[in-house]
Amino acid sequence: MEKTIDLANPKKIEKYVHVHIGKRLRHYRLLSGLSQEDMARVILVTFQQYQKYEHGVNRISPGKLYVLAHVLHLPVASFFPQNEVKDYVPTPPRVLQIMRLISPVAALHPDEMAAIAKALTRICENAPAAEE
Repeated sequence: MEKTIDLANPKKIEKYVHVHIGKRLRHYRLLSGLSQEDMARVILVTFQQYQKYEHGVNRISPGKLYVLAHVLHLPVASFFPQNEVKDYVPTPPRVLQIMRLISPVAALHPDEMAAIAKALTRICENAPAAEE
């Protein structure tokens, strides 16, 4: 169930946004296959500091957020809640694993990419429908 944040309370909004940014940061870091140590080294902070960013405990400065977006090849806006402020629903770990495994596919020969696309299409067509 999606929960909407109380927009009348600026402190709650602020905390919500820090946590949301941290969750999105973790999500994109995992998709890119980078470790927390890698990210900390790139943005010149300690591993512990980086962990606090991902947990929303410490704020990420605008400059650091810009660098993080650059490292992850994302627009800065991708870290912020879109439209309404709602709870973030993380991507299941298996989906993240599949996405990480698929990312090198772009470097394959077009015929190999076509074969993979065809195989995935067959798998998806045979998969049971997800319940809503």
